[in-house]
Amino acid sequence: MADHHAARSASAAPEPLYAGPWTPYLEGWLQAQRDQLESAILWQQSFAALYRDLWDRWIAHCAGGAPIDA
Repeated sequence: MADHHAARSASAAPEPLYAGPWTPYLEGWLQAQRDQLESAILWQQSFAALYRDLWDRWIAHCAGGAPIDA
């Protein structure tokens, strides 16, 4: 009997605890949150790359060194 339950749970996708009429709205809200987080991370990475480039240019121009790419 335990083998039957283990095989069933391994092959089937987990069922939601409660599937009410608001479930599609909740799924849409969660996807919007994921998209917002992803865009915020990409935005921060672009600013980090910009500041790294500006720092390398300043070092090469004012401090007499050459930027070293890691």
